Parts: sequence; C-alpha cells; structure tokens
Amino acid sequence: MIWGIVSWMMKRSAAARRVLSRFWYRWVSQELQDEPVVFMNYGYACLTPDSKPVELREEDAPSRTFAQLYHHIASCIDLRGLDVLEVGCGRGGGASFLMRYHKPKSMLGIDFAQEAIEFCKKHHIMESLRFEQGDAEALPVDDHSADVVINIESSHCYGDMERFISEVYRVLRPGGHLLFADRGDNAWMDGVWQVFLRSGLDIVEEERINENVVRALELESKNRLSQIQRCAPWISRGVAKQFAGVKDSQFYRALASGDMVYMSCVLRKNTIST
Repeated sequence: MIWGIVSWMMKRSAAARRVLSRFWYRWVSQELQDEPVVFMNYGYACLTPDSKPVELREEDAPSRTFAQLYHHIASCIDLRGLDVLEVGCGRGGGASFLMRYHKPKSMLGIDFAQEAIEFCKKHHIMESLRFEQGDAEALPVDDHSADVVINIESSHCYGDMERFISEVYRVLRPGGHLLFADRGDNAWMDGVWQVFLRSGLDIVEEERINENVVRALELESKNRLSQIQRCAPWISRGVAKQFAGVKDSQFYRALASGDMVYMSCVLRKNTIST
C-alpha cells in the first residue's frame, strides 16, 4: 500500500520524486551504517554459458552480482588512463571496483547524500579515488573535465532528467562517453530516450537487460531479506522489500513481466565540442 502511494507520487511529480528519493536514500544510508554494504544496485547475472563472469578477488566475491553490473557497463570502453566521474555513487562500491579492476587514471564519485559520502571517504581510501557531495542537476565539476561519466540506477530519482544530461554534456570532453543504466516503466523510459535524442550525444549502444537483473534479484533475495530483518524497523519492512526487489515483490514482478524496463546505454559526445 505505502509502496504503491510512493510510486504513484514519484511518477506524477518531479518535485515529489526528487524529495522522496532523497529522503529514502538518506534513510537507507543511516540504517545500513553498521552493515558491510558498499553496493546499492540490483545486480547483473550472466545467463549464457559463453558469458564469462568477471574474475574477482576473494574479498569481493560476496558482491559478485552487484560488481558485474558495473563490469557490464564499464566494459563497453577501455577506462585505462581516463578521468572518470560517477554521478550517484551511493556507498562507493562501484567506484572502488572500477578503480581497482578497470584502472582509470582518476575516479570521482558524487552523491547528494552526505551520509553516503562520509561512508565512502571512510571505507574506500586509495590513490586517485575521491568522493564529493553534489547534485546531479548542478554538478560541482569543471567543464570538459571528464572522459567518462557513469550513472547507474540513479537517474530515476532526478527531478529534471534533461538538466542532468545537459550537465553530463557540459563536463564531458569531446569524444567522451556516458555509461548509463537504469530502470523505469515504459513511459518513463520513453521520456529518457527522447532526452537522449535531444542531448547532442550520439547513442552508441543500448541493451535491455531485464532478464539479467531479474536473475540477480533471485540470487540475492535471501541475503537482502536477512538484511531487512536486521536493519529495518518492522513498520518499514514492506517498503524495504519492494525497494530491495526481493523475489515475488511488486518490483520484481514488474521487471520480470516487462512492465518495467531495465536499460543499459552507451552515449558519446561529438569529437568537436560545441
């Protein structure tokens, strides 16, 4: 019931979407502060025998499905020697993974939740990896300062998608890429697609990955239910289960049926800056 009301409000009001999303993610960050959770995405599972899972160090293996979502989108280009910006870095697991496995020259993670940024600065300490609090619709980043912008499961929270994409265009260098992954209903995704077409960025690749994400949700469902039992007050557990996408939740069913679309895209800024 509560999840349905919140979803309805977020679909119909950009202001409500922005406020409710910020409140929710800040609350989640607070509740998880004593949990060793560094990823906040829904994950990606390989489905075919010829799909080679990413080789992970022992300490990263428990986060396999979540790391594989980053690996899936980041493998579209070679990040070595590039300056990478992640918008919506959450608790920093993705930025840390990319820095250690994909070897960019530098990595900056930005998130609107100060609690998340403080967690990142405490738990992800390495050379050339930084974190800053900031707004996706007014990025605290210089013009033409990034070779790659990564945005995973964050844009559905924004009040103005067009403004965010214009910020991406501003901070990208000519020839730079936006690596994007997010989910929403068909109407929302159509709107995102129209923003992409108007953005001045070329759409290089796009892929619907519902099945991969649904399988990841199934693999992680037991662990997420356990986390909810440990961390969430009983009154919020129903909403938490929907947010986490546990098996047989409304969110899970929508993604499995195709009523919700999960899309990964690669976009490229023209080599001639305008």
